[in-house]
Amino acid sequence: MTPKILFTDIDGTLLDKNRELSINTIKQIGRLYSDYSIPVILVSARMPKSMRILQSQLGLSNEIICYNGALTLGKDDFTILQDKRIEKEISMNIFETAKLHDLHFGVFVEDNWMINKKDVWAEREIRNTKAMPEVYNELNLDKIVNLGLHKIMLMGDKNKIDLLENYLKENHLNQLSMYRSKDTYLEINPIKSNKWNAIKNILSIYNLSFADAIAIGDNYNDIEMIKFAGIGVAVENSPDEIKRVADFICPSNINDGVAYTIQKYFK
Repeated sequence: MTPKILFTDIDGTLLDKNRELSINTIKQIGRLYSDYSIPVILVSARMPKSMRILQSQLGLSNEIICYNGALTLGKDDFTILQDKRIEKEISMNIFETAKLHDLHFGVFVEDNWMINKKDVWAEREIRNTKAMPEVYNELNLDKIVNLGLHKIMLMGDKNKIDLLENYLKENHLNQLSMYRSKDTYLEINPIKSNKWNAIKNILSIYNLSFADAIAIGDNYNDIEMIKFAGIGVAVENSPDEIKRVADFICPSNINDGVAYTIQKYFK
């Protein structure tokens, strides 16, 4: 049976080695609209505005799942379908601990991104996401933390990240979702924020079931959507643990894996 909706991760999955959309990817996603009227939903740890840029390039206007599922927006940015946030007290505890370990940290809420310092870590994320953060001062940080955060991202020495992750698991395991996108990165979201829970909400909007969905991803925060979707696809550059739960392994992101998958299942 031809899938009725497609969910795709962005970094490491949809984008090429330059963090761009290939011509073939744009073409194949466009064909889903023109030939099949298939919704294509972007699912990412990214903030909304960096995802909207990619949506525009792809000619999409569907819902988006941001911050690993902490925030899901409708077809316009004013429709909020899901909104989970980290409590202020927990956030401040994380910041104080990060400072002790001299780690870079960024905070995210809605389309706001604030960092503790502009360094090599920040420059890397600016290049990757094409978004620009604000360097915080104590007043501005307090204001944004009071809103409740959708994501905290910590970056730095692997051993220091290990220590902080262990500390958070010991003290906030029932309040946070944590994900290591790299050895030197720790992404923190509110508890029960994950891509698969957000996907279930989107499926209900379209009156579709898990079996109707195809989901494509590359990393540990994609494992549930790959495992439970009707067709779960892992790109070749995924860790072996991700590949083991997939129904199909497509070429890597730098070899147009998403475009290849569309051509395979939507002939």
